[in-house]
Amino acid sequence: MRFVKEDPWWNSRVDTTTSEDIGCFLIGCLPEIGLPLLVIFLPIYGMVRFARWIAATLRPSS
Repeated sequence: MRFVKEDPWWNSRVDTTTSEDIGCFLIGCLPEIGLPLLVIFLPIYGMVRFARWIAATLRPSS
């Protein structure tokens, strides 16, 4: 038997699967936890990528 819940704003399909429930748990159902994690880790990831790009650019090509 499939679990059916009301149609949330981020998902147009009514019947949900396990992965959608996990996505709802991580993104939709816990915005007070997921959003700060995104705000914290996304700039850190961006700074790491930027630092690696700077190091690769400044490193001599020889």
